[in-house]
This record gives sequence, C-alpha cells and structure tokens, in this order.
Amino acid sequence: MHEELTCISCNKKWSREKSRGRKPKLCSDCLNKKIDISNKDLFTTSLVSIPKSNPPLDITLNTVFQLIHPRHPEAEKLSQETAKGSSWRCTSCGNVINLLIAITAPPTHRCTPDMVSVKPYERIK
Repeated sequence: MHEELTCISCNKKWSREKSRGRKPKLCSDCLNKKIDISNKDLFTTSLVSIPKSNPPLDITLNTVFQLIHPRHPEAEKLSQETAKGSSWRCTSCGNVINLLIAITAPPTHRCTPDMVSVKPYERIK
C-alpha cells in the first residue's frame, strides 16, 4: 500500500510504501540538497575556524578537574587545624558528626533524603 506525502520545502507530492514510524517531511531531492549543502558548510567552516598560527592548547585532566572543583580558599589552614580530628554541627537540623581525618573543605549534607538544597556544617571544635 502506498501513501502520498507533500514536501515542506518545495511542496512537491511524492508517494512511498506505507510504513510505521515518522513520516519524512522532505522529498528525496530536497533531502539530497540539504545534505550536500550541510557537508559543504561543515567543510568550509572547519577550514576557516582553525587558525594555523596558534599552538595547540595543553589541557590536562588535572586542569579540567581544578576548574570544575576549585579548592576551598582556606584549604591549607583547615587541613592543618583538623589534622587531629574535628566536630561539626549542621546549621539547619543540628546533626553532629565527628571526623578523625584532616579535611580541606567544610562538610555539607542534605537534612532529609528528598531535600534539594545542601546545608553547611559549622565547626564545634
């Protein structure tokens, strides 16, 4: 069984074998033109957009990680102060945790499992 479709670009009608799924919106001629044009655009823009005078960037995994997760401003000081352990209390619900290791940033948590915001802990000792 055949079905008749209309191209949204050139309004040309064409028929095809009826099948399941999405119906094509472009006829085969317009589809081929679009593919040819897009391939030419990609080729010309890639030649224009890459300058040959600039050296390649040296981006390491460490650099990317540091940009995504920057260090706390007082990381060194906090690490030295908490070397022998520390105690922290949640500013919202009052939950207390005791840490036996040095940390480089104040801890945070969600008071309830479905809570969206993250609450900070304040240092007790």
